[in-house]
Amino acid sequence: MSLYKGVVLNFSKVLFGVSFGVIFAKIAGPEATFLGVTPLAMISAMSNSNGGLYTALASKYGDESDVGAIAVISSNDGPFFEMAFMGVAGVANIPLMSLVAVVVPIFVGMILGNLDERIREFLKPGMFIAIFTFAFPLGAGLSLQTIIEAGLPGIVLGLMTLISIGIPSYFIFKWLVPKKSRRPAAVGAAVGTSAGNSIATPAAIALIDPAWAPFADKATVQVAASIIVTALLVPFLVDFFYKWDLKRGLVNEHPTTSTEPVAVDAKGQQL
Repeated sequence: MSLYKGVVLNFSKVLFGVSFGVIFAKIAGPEATFLGVTPLAMISAMSNSNGGLYTALASKYGDESDVGAIAVISSNDGPFFEMAFMGVAGVANIPLMSLVAVVVPIFVGMILGNLDERIREFLKPGMFIAIFTFAFPLGAGLSLQTIIEAGLPGIVLGLMTLISIGIPSYFIFKWLVPKKSRRPAAVGAAVGTSAGNSIATPAAIALIDPAWAPFADKATVQVAASIIVTALLVPFLVDFFYKWDLKRGLVNEHPTTSTEPVAVDAKGQQL
């Protein structure tokens, strides 16, 4: 069930997260803005989820299978899905080998981490080291004027991510995951975040396709603001949906996460 839940949430996150920015860029061009938010910022911030925050919320409001779904959800970390969608839509020139170079390390790490918990624990601190090493030079290259200009639109981007990803993902999780296999559907809203490493996505895309380079700095600042805004607000959104389900008797305190038959006695009681 963890695998299925992960696929459902990852599908919702990537589909809605990438579609808004790619469609906007296709129609209006990469230089366009919506309430000051650039297409590159939308694509980067809305399609990467904060895995640590999701795990914490799933632990509180969900069950073991919800927590286990992070193994699949983590695949949206990094620019692979963004590059793939942009290339298919024709809004960016993304070479095939660039996609391979992005996705292979992610899947190798995912496989190793699921095969051996010791490897997972050993490599886990590296994520925070990586964020620091690429975030520091990115920040050093930003001008104060860019930060000021992109600050307010970055807050708007965070709210867009919360509303256009968190809310639909709640309903998709509710519709596609059987009630007997989940506690509340509120866990679905926990993917309405921007991952910390998404701050590097604009620069990564601009490196592969220089046509997006003029918009990378502004997008980076907007993504940074979205990371903070979503991290602060998503817990409130998940709690709201949890209480919403609780009032309507939709919270299953004893979800069935296994498909194996349950042994019962002659009276129908579980053995």
